[in-house]
Amino acid sequence: MIPFLRLMWLDSHLQVVDVTFVDRWLKERKREISDATYAIYEKTAERFLTFLGGDADRELGSVTKSRIVDYRNQLADKLAPATVNRDVKIIRMIFRQARLDSQRRARLDPAPIRSSR
Repeated sequence: MIPFLRLMWLDSHLQVVDVTFVDRWLKERKREISDATYAIYEKTAERFLTFLGGDADRELGSVTKSRIVDYRNQLADKLAPATVNRDVKIIRMIFRQARLDSQRRARLDPAPIRSSR
């Protein structure tokens, strides 16, 4: 299993990974990375959102293992292995940030759902 797929289990307070989230993620990275690296991140995010199509506005959990494998395979048909690995790593970073943001929001939830016993 590729490391990206380990992030597929998430709680019910899931961050929607859409163009707005990705734009915010990119802006946050811009201060931390070179212009050349930013351009790579931006191209990778654009490529992934284009691949997702209409699913780009759905919850992260709706992106299945088979979609990720399809994305990786599509890249592998066109790009060098090092580029594919780099792109998957960047996409994993975006998903990881979405997961962390979701966990932070869940901790701040003033009325968490609890099971009744």
